[in-house]
Order: sequence, then structure tokens, then C-alpha cells
Amino acid sequence: MLTFADRDVSLEDLETVLTVSEYGTFSRAGEILNRTQPAVTRSVQAVEEALETVLLDRTTRPSRLTPAGEDLRYETRKGLYFIMRGFRKARCTGRGENAMLEIGHSTYLDPAVVAYLSNIAKAPNVGFSAVYHSSWSAEIVANVQAGVWDCGFVVSPISTLDLESIPILRDPLCLVMATNHALAHKRVVQLKDLYNQRLILPSRDRNAAFRSWLIERCERVGVTPRIIQEVSHPHEGILLAAENIGIAITNQSATETMRRGSAVWRRLSDEDMAMEIQFVVHREARSQALTAFIHAIERLQRMIVHPQKRKGPVPELPEAADIGRFHAFGRKRHQA
Repeated sequence: MLTFADRDVSLEDLETVLTVSEYGTFSRAGEILNRTQPAVTRSVQAVEEALETVLLDRTTRPSRLTPAGEDLRYETRKGLYFIMRGFRKARCTGRGENAMLEIGHSTYLDPAVVAYLSNIAKAPNVGFSAVYHSSWSAEIVANVQAGVWDCGFVVSPISTLDLESIPILRDPLCLVMATNHALAHKRVVQLKDLYNQRLILPSRDRNAAFRSWLIERCERVGVTPRIIQEVSHPHEGILLAAENIGIAITNQSATETMRRGSAVWRRLSDEDMAMEIQFVVHREARSQALTAFIHAIERLQRMIVHPQKRKGPVPELPEAADIGRFHAFGRKRHQA
């Protein structure tokens, strides 16, 4: 039983309001719910009295939700979704099954890390299973904050508000260009070399803070970026750069899958030019499955930041995991 403004409202009452809004009449809602029409009316009135507002416009046929009713339907449907998800997870735990986690990750997350994370769930007795959603940082943060996804991996800097964030890795930024580009003969490129060059940058809508940081670093060395294209995925930038559309500023791990001979990448000599990936999750109470996943992430973070301290195999992690491809903080990578 829910209490609002000193009045009790049951889940049955809320379900009745939703059913009336969906089918348009009190009588039809009663048939669907196997309740009498007077009982349906009492439930609707109970909710309206508790909220001190009208939820249904009864002067129309079929009945329509008022603006207040629309807000209630939207929020209540979200609440019922989370209740049902709680039922499913509790049942999985009770049966000794792995509960499913919903995990978002940036399109700029190293594919080797994504593969590693996917393989974790294959280990015996790991305590969770997971489905991964490729997205952009702003949407990932919004979905984790709303509880739609359990956790996620985002590009920093980004506002995480009440979420806990754990730095995972730094992926060096580099430049991708056509093989015949004027800068292709250089082994290392500086930001100031990009003066008046056509640039392909990550979309501002995906992570405005990271985009602002990138432009600020360019302007610091006297380069006002000449942006000709924005992309939501690193491979879009690589493909466009291969066609000599411009120079793509992207993360170095994205070049791992670059088709040989289609383009070249060059390391940036400027210090701290890297894309930092953070793991974000709610600070509040967590399920057993989410706690198990967080423990796996913390072990992964320790291996990346302090690989020299790792002794022997890490429990519950697949032996096939290619830890060597992860980019440790400050690690220099050799150019292909």
C-alpha cells in the first residue's frame, strides 16, 4: 500500500487508472481486470483524491487522460517496469541462476575491453550474466541514473552527478589520415601541425564536455579547429579519413581494426592527449549480480593500472583474456 497526502493508494488502484486510460471506458477496464464498474470507479477516485487532481476527462468518449494523468501514466509505467525487473532478478537469485545486468558502453571503448568483459560472464560461478548496449556517454549516464541500465562505461570528462565513477583506462588519442596526406610522412604529429587542417571530431551531442576539452587543447597551441565532419563512432571517422575527407582525431585502440593500407595513424606528441574511460554506477544499494560485476571491474582496473603487481592468474577470469592489449595509464604504444 502506498500513502500519499495521508491517503492510501494500492497498486491495484494504479493499475486500474492505467487500464482505463488504455481502453478508454470504465466498463471495458472492468472486464479486463475482472472487476465491477463501481469498483473501477472507486479506484480511480481514490487515486484522484490522493493527488487532489483530476486524472481522466470523463466528458469525452472514450475517456482521455488529463495532462496530470499523462504524467502519472508515464512515471507509473516506469515504476511497474522496475518492479517486474526486481521480481525477475529475485527469482533468478532464488533459483541460483545468474541475474541479467544491463550495461551501457561508449562506442569509443576499446573493443578488446568489450570482448574481455563479455568473456567474464562465461566463467563458472561468476554470479551474473550481462547484455551490453553500445551508446554514447550522455545517454549512458542518463540511463544509469534512471535505473534503466545497471552501470556503464563512459568517456571522461562528463557530469556523473550522484553516480560513483571508477577510472578504468586511458586510451591515447591519435590522428588518422589518408596515406597520401601531407602529414603522413611524419612519425609523430603535434597539435599545432593541425593549423588550417580539415578535422573530423567526435560529435558534440555524444559528450559535450569531452568535445570542449579537445577544442580547448587545440586552441591552447593556437589552433582553431576547422571542423568539417562530426561522427558518433570512431570507425566512421577512420573511413572518412581514408577517403581523404579530413584528419580524424580518435582513440588509438580504434586503429586496431583499421584495414591495412587504407589509411595511416600518427601518434600525438602532446602530453595528456588521451581519452579516459570511466566506469559509472549508482552509489546506493546494489544487487548481488551487480556487486559481483563491480568486483570484476575493480580487478580489471588494478590489472591495467598496476600490471606489474599482478601475480599469477586472476580468479574467475577467462584465461583467453588479452590483458596485454589494454592501455595502461601512461603506457606508450608502438606505431604499426
